[in-house]
Amino acid sequence: MKTRRNALLKLSTLLLSVACLALGASGANAQNQDAMQKMMKSAVMLAANNARVASEVCGVDASTVSGYKNSASKKFGQDSNFAADWDTGWKSAAKTVTGFQQMKASNSKEYDEQKSATCKDLQEQMKS
Repeated sequence: MKTRRNALLKLSTLLLSVACLALGASGANAQNQDAMQKMMKSAVMLAANNARVASEVCGVDASTVSGYKNSASKKFGQDSNFAADWDTGWKSAAKTVTGFQQMKASNSKEYDEQKSATCKDLQEQMKS
């Protein structure tokens, strides 16, 4: 059975790439600035979501999560609401963590496969 990739991780990578491209664009008008703020907000929330999953599902240690958060705050420094956006993303990850717990209880083989793929992707992402 082919291991399914977590759609959240794919979206995360896409949003981070888009946000980085948007940050590199020059001469943005007010409308583009607003769009860029929204993209950064989404990217921060996704990063926090992934950090919580990495912590609670994959067992990534608190110092790695803290370093990842610090790196994200620098990468998305133009997000004036970084702390609140991070908190929102962290809280929203509860659904994903619960989903993993339920999968573990109901289908341990699928859980092991999904966890392996997800954790590999998250740990790689958190190194960057």
